[in-house]
Amino acid sequence: MEQLNQIIEKLKLNVLSVEDVPDSFSSTVYRIQQINQQIVYLKIPYSKVKLVREV
Repeated sequence: MEQLNQIIEKLKLNVLSVEDVPDSFSSTVYRIQQINQQIVYLKIPYSKVKLVREV
């Protein structure tokens, strides 16, 4: 959760709610609803190798 908070701060998201996205096997995925009602999905790969592959 600390990593999530750091990313939210870095991206300057105005968060209303955060939910886990189930069945995400290669990464941790969050559904973030912002105060302006926009929905943002945040995907955090489990390892640097997976991050590099996706980039």
